[in-house]
Amino acid sequence: MSALRKQRGFVIFAVMAIVALLVAVLAAWYLINIPDRPLDPGITDALQRDHDSVPPQDNLFFALLAFDSTNAEDLSRQGQAIYAAYLARRAADPNSRVTFDNAMAVARQAFVGNPGGLCGARGKPEDCVERAVTHPEGLRKLITDNRLFVEHYDGVAAFRRLQNPVQITVNSQLAPWWLFMLGKRLFLTDIVLQVGAGHVDQTVARLGSDIAFTRRLLAQPDLLLIDKMILAASLIDSLEVVSDLVRTQPLSDSQYAQLSTALAPLTDDERSLAGPLTRDFDGFAALIRDLKNPKKARGPVSSSPSEGSVVAGDLPLHFIKYNPTLNAQWRVLTDKIALSRGSCTNFLSGAAAFKSHRAATLGGIFYNPIGNMLSGIEAPTGIEYMQSMCDLDGIIRIVELELQARQQHVNDEQLAQFALNGGTRYANPFTGQPMHVDGARKTIDFQPLALRDRVFLPWPLAAAPSGVPAPP
Repeated sequence: MSALRKQRGFVIFAVMAIVALLVAVLAAWYLINIPDRPLDPGITDALQRDHDSVPPQDNLFFALLAFDSTNAEDLSRQGQAIYAAYLARRAADPNSRVTFDNAMAVARQAFVGNPGGLCGARGKPEDCVERAVTHPEGLRKLITDNRLFVEHYDGVAAFRRLQNPVQITVNSQLAPWWLFMLGKRLFLTDIVLQVGAGHVDQTVARLGSDIAFTRRLLAQPDLLLIDKMILAASLIDSLEVVSDLVRTQPLSDSQYAQLSTALAPLTDDERSLAGPLTRDFDGFAALIRDLKNPKKARGPVSSSPSEGSVVAGDLPLHFIKYNPTLNAQWRVLTDKIALSRGSCTNFLSGAAAFKSHRAATLGGIFYNPIGNMLSGIEAPTGIEYMQSMCDLDGIIRIVELELQARQQHVNDEQLAQFALNGGTRYANPFTGQPMHVDGARKTIDFQPLALRDRVFLPWPLAAAPSGVPAPP
């Protein structure tokens, strides 16, 4: 019995020791997560930066808000009124369901017809020029019934700046880009109809001007990621029509040259995601702020949101530290920005190295574990957008190569060698190697990295019309 009591006493002691150790570890874990840390330099300035440096009358954003308005008044002024009403209603009731669409009464134009018949359809070789030449009636009706959108798209081409003034949160309103893209597709349809009418000069001029307009906006420094991707998609729509025009119509040397000028390689500003990724960081900061301060979720970003952050009775919030979470994400952000500004030929290795940011560390488990987990989940965001910008660069190279091949009367048998001789200017943007030309299918191809871009390739490639002699 004495031995049994001793054994029982040892078991009780061991259990109590384990419980005491567990309590000590949990208490230490809790205490470790009490202190906060200062924000890294630059974060406070980035979060408090206003995004209204572009004069409203010069900012395309406001015209987008009124893009479908039937009011003949200036679109920019109408958009500014809509935005002011939106801000006023949000200030009066932060919990209201106000949007740009319902902020104030606006008579809006609905699209008439089937938009699937417009030029600029995604994911298939464009054949709009051929349809406009052989069966223009349906396209003409779409333009006639929706002339307002065409006129509005023509009108916004005068804008040279774009900046979204909204402070980004998880509930932020986005600009109605779908209306802009609807206008863009109607615009492309309208200019393609000019080919059928024999006005190729006007088509080339309007295409060149539209590409310049789109690229000017693409280079703006304070875009959102959605803005950047919409403009990149808009540029690809134009490139598809250029390619279709070159495949189906013989152009003059001056027309080829005019289009070729518009297809210069992407500039650093056009491809960079520095601004969009920084704006995306605003949204991440707002998410963490709202988790820490749910009662202030709709309030402005504070420079020290960690003060009074632990909500009574909500223990998990103790393990989300606002400043350290933002610090971790900011350091990842600087690496992503550097990757977006670098050469596409360095992207594959850079993206592979970037994945290591997701690896959990021992210190990250003990201090700010939930915040570090959220930062790790957010860290890969943006890679697919960088992929899209390099894919866009590759598509521009293809269309420029297509122009040069057609201008120099390269026939089908010479296409592969012509691409091979093009050097880095027409190379695969990721590898620097020549793109693959399939002479039998008359296509050119490289492996795009963004899933959304794989529908465009292989790209149909124009060759000289039959009967045109090759250069000696």
